[in-house]
Amino acid sequence: MDVVIMSRHTKEIRMSGRHAHIQLVICRHTQTDDNVARRYSGQNDVLLNATGMEQALRLAERIAARFPVRQIVCSDLQRSWAVAREIAHACGSHPPIHRTEDLREVNVGRMANLTKEESLIQFPEDRHRTRNAHYDYRNIGGECADDVASRIARVIDQEAFLVTQRELAELPTLVIVGHGTALRTLFVDRLHAFRKIHVQGDFQVCDWLIGQL
Repeated sequence: MDVVIMSRHTKEIRMSGRHAHIQLVICRHTQTDDNVARRYSGQNDVLLNATGMEQALRLAERIAARFPVRQIVCSDLQRSWAVAREIAHACGSHPPIHRTEDLREVNVGRMANLTKEESLIQFPEDRHRTRNAHYDYRNIGGECADDVASRIARVIDQEAFLVTQRELAELPTLVIVGHGTALRTLFVDRLHAFRKIHVQGDFQVCDWLIGQL
């Protein structure tokens, strides 16, 4: 898959002040050894592997060639930060990067470090499955889907508003670098902007409307 343009699927978010549009380029971090092993990393700070670094480089080149990136916001975890750095470097103008824990992957509590197979044995309830749009890990030390969607929407609201204050002559582009389940929770399960979140090393695009409801 190359890119999904959702220019007709504009979402409105609560922000004080004027109405403005912004273009979001949504990226997942690229491959880690935990991904290969089908292991839940959760909020563990794992690194990209060699394949993941190559994917990040190719992803950065594609984004830089197609979009006038003005700002990048990423998870503060290393696997997301590494991808954001590659994108900034490829853009030449080195757009600023804001790292924030609000874009972290879902906190899966005591499921972290378990493989998918191990988690099914130790935590078999449906609420502990990431495929469930209403997952809930609070009873094992993690967080629930509604909390994840809220924190990601909050940081996008803040960053989008700041970018539009600087860029009024053209449709500005904000790049979001996050994690698969967390991004799916907001953009697929809550906003229905996409049917599914793309594979690692790819990106999706949507327009965002900032304004008061």
